[in-house]
Amino acid sequence: MRALARDIAGARNAIRDLERDLLAFEDTKRLKGWLREMRRPAEIAPFNDCPF
Repeated sequence: MRALARDIAGARNAIRDLERDLLAFEDTKRLKGWLREMRRPAEIAPFNDCPF
């Protein structure tokens, strides 16, 4: 029963987090601002660790 209660609490937390995240998509200006702040990692050359 304790494991079930722990799983239920985890699921409730996950649902709460998802609902909060979905609110960001309702405000398009906020979403666009967040997307602009996201930075892609620099491209890493393939075989960068190859000594040849």
